[in-house]
Amino acid sequence: MNFKTLEVSTELADESIFLGCYNYVAKNANFPCGDHEILIGNQLDDIEFDGSAFKFISTNRKLIGGFIKALILSSKDKDPFFQVKYKGKNYDGCCQKCVETKTLECTHEDRERAFEVTTTIQAMAFALKIGNCKIYKKLEIWNFKHEGKILEDYVSNMLKFGQSQEIQVKKWLNNAMQISFGKLSQKPILEKSSLVNGFDQLAEIYEANERITNLCK
Repeated sequence: MNFKTLEVSTELADESIFLGCYNYVAKNANFPCGDHEILIGNQLDDIEFDGSAFKFISTNRKLIGGFIKALILSSKDKDPFFQVKYKGKNYDGCCQKCVETKTLECTHEDRERAFEVTTTIQAMAFALKIGNCKIYKKLEIWNFKHEGKILEDYVSNMLKFGQSQEIQVKKWLNNAMQISFGKLSQKPILEKSSLVNGFDQLAEIYEANERITNLCK
């Protein structure tokens, strides 16, 4: 990143320094939301990648965004974009069978090399576009019908709250927000969770705890 770009906009500089890049992107980026359609089986035959995005063949309508589960063939000539999962661990590799058998020289056929990946539609489209992988078989697609800045209010409110706090509280808030984006889909630790209804209650929690590991709206 060229940090000189932060000088262009005071708002961008303040948000990037205080919240970090993850939070700035979370506030300003559009995310899939609302109703969605689940495509499985023969429905997936109507989906193709046109070199830049996924679309429906029958209507030429592009997929807005969501999730895709597929078996992919990772390129042998490029660094892995997606990791091979085996027995609860992730490995940088281009072949499922090689990872399972700890083989260094891959001589396996495509059906043995292919490994399962669940990721966003955008991430898969990017990997395909740069030639990092090919789809061996589509398994399931969740395509959302809308997109919007669903985290804008959350990040804006936390920024406003943080600006009125002492440096140490800002550090705690920054750390909590950074971690929270990685835990949006995880179950909360209920016995250690607190529900607050205002910034005053939130401030009390920060004063009583040195480390906050998750912060959700």
